[in-house]
Amino acid sequence: YVFFFNDTATTEIYTEQIVGSVRCVQETAIKMGNTCSENSSSHGVYLLCHGESEFNNIQNELKHINAKQFEDVGMRFDDKLFDCELSENGRNQALSAKEQVAKHNVQYVFVSPLRRSLQTAEIIFGSHKSGPKIIVLPQLREVLGSSSDINARIFEAFRDFEYMNFTYVKECGNVLNTYLQDLSEKETVNQVIQKVENKYGKNIGDQRVYALEINQVMKDQYPKQLENSADVQERVQKVKTFIKSFTQQNSITGEIFIIGHQRLFEYFTAQSFSAGEPNNFQKLDYCQVHHLSLIHISEPTRLLSISYAVFCLKKKKNTLKQESYLYLLNMITQFIILS
Repeated sequence: YVFFFNDTATTEIYTEQIVGSVRCVQETAIKMGNTCSENSSSHGVYLLCHGESEFNNIQNELKHINAKQFEDVGMRFDDKLFDCELSENGRNQALSAKEQVAKHNVQYVFVSPLRRSLQTAEIIFGSHKSGPKIIVLPQLREVLGSSSDINARIFEAFRDFEYMNFTYVKECGNVLNTYLQDLSEKETVNQVIQKVENKYGKNIGDQRVYALEINQVMKDQYPKQLENSADVQERVQKVKTFIKSFTQQNSITGEIFIIGHQRLFEYFTAQSFSAGEPNNFQKLDYCQVHHLSLIHISEPTRLLSISYAVFCLKKKKNTLKQESYLYLLNMITQFIILS
């Protein structure tokens, strides 16, 4: 229902009430989402961050010695750390998480194709009593920020985790460069692909070829990121749409776990964005389990910003009534969607 009032003051009063209601709904959803009971029997969706990787371990050690040393570009883009594995600490974190989710009735696990996430999934759910199906989604990879985020070991993954479902990865076309296919900088991507194909031909057997080329591009333009915020938001929205559609098309009798990465999950749980960066997100630690609020699955990643409401309420008294009516309509619409 849309109500129109004869004066701007009345409109603003009701607008403020609606804004308060929206905030209340959002805060309630977040509180509900932060609860993860080991004895939970609801058909919920959970996020689970991978364990500490070898790259993370080196990063933490360098930061402990010298906070500025990690910014060394050579270390960040070290090709020895392509798609690296879990550290010993990361494996122990995964074993602890395995105990935490042991009582959960898990039906499906969606996991990033990066090795640290695949290993986390294997440790936690490989022998889980529920026998969940583990499905690899290429869009769940980490935001491209270092060599460790480049999927350069996909053939090894097919072999080492053959019981997992890689169908969605193989459907992407060239499995050697799936991480390039979601980037908006098509000119750069096409140049890399063309350079590789000119040098090695189209039937490439070395899975590191594309990785080496794109790693050099990332290194050359650092600190500018090859994968921008809009790319990540769009990718996250694809995952949300897929999960929602999957749950509607399949008989879901258990829970769903999504195993991915810290930076990606910031976008996944963000309530809003400013200057392209996520705001009010859930920061997940290694192997931390987070019950995902339904609001984060059902709603677009680019949520309308509450700050705009505050701005409108502070407008001068001579604001045109038409603007107030349109704004009220916008807020009522958002309230109905959120609730």
